[in-house]
Amino acid sequence: MKSLLKNKLFLLGLLIRFLVIPFTGHFDIRGINFAVYNLPFKHVLNVYQVACCQSVDYFVDVNFGRAHFIYPPLTYFTLGAFQWLLKPFYGQEFVAWIQGYGNHLDKVLTHLHVFRYLFLMKLSYLFFDLLPYMWGQFDIIPTFFTLLAVFLLAKRRPMKSALALGIAASFKNYPLMFLPFLVVIAGRTWQDKLKLFFTGLVPFILTTMPFWPHPFFRKTVLFSWQSQKMFDFMWGIGGDNGIYPFITDYALIFLFTLLATIIWRLAQLNSHD
Repeated sequence: MKSLLKNKLFLLGLLIRFLVIPFTGHFDIRGINFAVYNLPFKHVLNVYQVACCQSVDYFVDVNFGRAHFIYPPLTYFTLGAFQWLLKPFYGQEFVAWIQGYGNHLDKVLTHLHVFRYLFLMKLSYLFFDLLPYMWGQFDIIPTFFTLLAVFLLAKRRPMKSALALGIAASFKNYPLMFLPFLVVIAGRTWQDKLKLFFTGLVPFILTTMPFWPHPFFRKTVLFSWQSQKMFDFMWGIGGDNGIYPFITDYALIFLFTLLATIIWRLAQLNSHD
């Protein structure tokens, strides 16, 4: 009975999602797909070269700036693969739509197939999110892998947890901030800690390394303005000097985690004695 109820709720949630996603959206979905469409429709593999040296959508440029291709390559290749599979359903008119018809926003919003495009662009997120996700932000993908890492850690599978965290960081950089905490909590010996640390870094390194030589990639992805937002706020202490709350708070939380882990392990040893 419970299983049947769960199945009905699952199907109901899926139906709600299918009903909602074609009629809702946010401009960010055009921002990310303006980069993504280059892979299946223009057969371009290096989207950073497009942002660096080719013309871009006027409204994307205005809203996101020239350096708006700020996510790691796995993001574009994953979404690009989904778009390639669904390409026959998009139609060739999609290229003109995603390019914005110059600067005619009204044509973008009132296009005959806008609901179909919204549906198709969000369809890939069904693999990671089974709720009515209206905006269509790809952030659900790194969030999915981050939560998977937490789940695997709770199941005492630290290596798989580190791998999931590395995959999450390959979509968006921020999960790398959690890696030191995973190493401290799950690593019992220095060898364990090093294995966990490098296991978490491997997916990010392998998926980004081919693009390291490109200066635009280094500027916009590895050191993008969005990844530096935590340094926008500073407590002034005189002149141009100041203290960054993010750095101090991160350090304090990390030290607390380290201390709590040491105390917990010592307590375990004493209990066994």
